[in-house]
Amino acid sequence: MLPDEVERPPRLPPRLRRELIVLGVLLLFGLIGAPLLIWTAGNRWLGPYTHGQNPHAGPLALLQDYAQSLLHGSGVFWAVALGPVALVLLVRLFIQLVRISGRRHDREDDETPVGGERGRH
Repeated sequence: MLPDEVERPPRLPPRLRRELIVLGVLLLFGLIGAPLLIWTAGNRWLGPYTHGQNPHAGPLALLQDYAQSLLHGSGVFWAVALGPVALVLLVRLFIQLVRISGRRHDREDDETPVGGERGRH
């Protein structure tokens, strides 16, 4: 086969590619960023994170415990991991609902007579 005849894998559409990148970034944040933010807030307001006999365990000990809990299937830890994705999806759904209701409201305004009164003859 000539180099020009080599089959290339199909390219993803730009929108799908962008959505997969956003999904990946949100998952990465849910797996690493969110637990570190939780550790920072907890360390500041609740005191140091303890890990076994170590009363001053750091953020890496928390990430280790977090990963183990994910592997064991703990629902709370999966909620933290998938939380950013769910939040973005809910915001997008809310925006779509607002847009749809705005269009519906515009159509109702278009059907209203000029005087603003319906049903009067």
